[in-house]
Amino acid sequence: MDDPARLRVAFPCQHADCRHAAAIVEVTRRGQLYIDAEQRGIYRVFPGAQGTIRITGFLPYTGFATRVPNLAVTLGAVRTLDTAALHALDRSWVPFYCRQCDRSFCTEHWDLTPAFTWGFDHYSGTCPSGHPHVIEHC
Repeated sequence: MDDPARLRVAFPCQHADCRHAAAIVEVTRRGQLYIDAEQRGIYRVFPGAQGTIRITGFLPYTGFATRVPNLAVTLGAVRTLDTAALHALDRSWVPFYCRQCDRSFCTEHWDLTPAFTWGFDHYSGTCPSGHPHVIEHC
C-alpha cells in the first residue's frame, strides 16, 4: 500500500517456486502515527529522523522499527525492491537478504538458530546456498 504517510511492500522470497514473502518492509514519513495491520500496537515515527523503517514477517517473534536518515533513497529502494541498496544503507534492515547470493529468502528457507546469553541476543542462520550469517536486526 502506498499513501502519503506510508509505503508497505512485501519483498518476495527468491527461492525456486516459493510464493511466500521474505519480509514486509514499511517506510513511514516523519510525523505520522499508525496502527499496524494486526492492530496490535501504535507505532510512532522517530522524532528527528526523516522517517521510520519497520521490518516484519521474517524473524520469528521479532520485528523492529528504526529511524531512516535518508527518506528519498530509502523509499526508492523499497519501491523497486532493491534489497542490495537497502543493505548498503543499513544491513540490519534486510535480515532476510543473503549478500553472497544477492537474493532474499523467507524464514522457511533459512536455517535459523536463536542465540541466548542473558536473554535473546540474535539469530544466526544459513541461507539455502549454505552461506552462514549472523542475522542482524535493530
